Amino acid sequence: MKGAIVVCLLSLLHVSGYAADYVKVKTVDDYTGVLKTLAFSPDGKYVAIGTSDTLNIPIFDATTWKKVAAAGDNASAITAVVFSKDSKVFAAADRRNKVVLYSTATWKSFEVVKADFVINSISLNQDGSLLAVVGEDGGPLLWNVRDNKAVKKMNLQQEVLAVAFSPDNIHFATGGHDNMVTIWNSTGMVEKFLSGHDNNVRTVAYSPDGKYLVSGSDNNEKPFIVWDVNAGSIIHTFQNTVENGCVVDFGSDNETVATGDCRFSFGSRSRNSMGSCLIYLQNIKTGKVIQVLGKGENTLYVTDCGISCLAFSPDMKYLLAGYVSDRKLVIYEKK
Repeated sequence: MKGAIVVCLLSLLHVSGYAADYVKVKTVDDYTGVLKTLAFSPDGKYVAIGTSDTLNIPIFDATTWKKVAAAGDNASAITAVVFSKDSKVFAAADRRNKVVLYSTATWKSFEVVKADFVINSISLNQDGSLLAVVGEDGGPLLWNVRDNKAVKKMNLQQEVLAVAFSPDNIHFATGGHDNMVTIWNSTGMVEKFLSGHDNNVRTVAYSPDGKYLVSGSDNNEKPFIVWDVNAGSIIHTFQNTVENGCVVDFGSDNETVATGDCRFSFGSRSRNSMGSCLIYLQNIKTGKVIQVLGKGENTLYVTDCGISCLAFSPDMKYLLAGYVSDRKLVIYEKK
């Protein structure tokens, strides 16, 4: 509790040394349910979100923040959304073990991938030709989008929670209940294991240049690790969260990373809630905190406090955050 009080006070008092670059400018709530996932299109035009009880996927114009479309061929609540790096393909996974691929030119579906497990995370490679799908039975499943067929299904013994393709298309990383970050090649062969966490790995994210990878886990003593991908070594450990290190996104400058807690613990009593509503911006090379964004007085006493998703815009003008406690999408703008 003492650590949580300290980070709360840092946010409230704007302690010297924290650069006030990003400020809250808008809240978007033109949807229903708890915001579970979001994605910024790499061309900077669109933001897609998925929620706990919405079948249609709201698509927002990233200039006006008005809803411009709704991708609607999924069959259940959305668990993951992602754009291809050329912004031409959009993919959404749902609770009924299905990934639907859409053309962003029309927002019409053109392909459906059916898995035999509940899907936790998906990732598209650079040109949208290869899809990685991971979930409750392990995986991952590699799917060739152009040929509309499976490339390979790897049957792991542990549940896989996160997946991300490297920017060079050659590798992808996964994390899950085995406490490891696993690096695979694009044919589905394991190349290396990154060992450093001692609890579930809930998120993995590559830097835009592919040199670094950040992984987040359930251990609040070592929630986020920054890795040198080639060497397989730990560069920094970020120890800011009070519960779960499971929300992360890189900025396009290859140096800035945003991290946050995603959920509470200790049962239903609000005063024992340890989830944090704070977002930390840090430099991955120095490990130093750049800025703290947060909800101030709500940090300690909301039973479902936490951040469900984070996303920088491609130019880093905006940072988007989905808050569990009030079900809002908050837009921070760099000033």
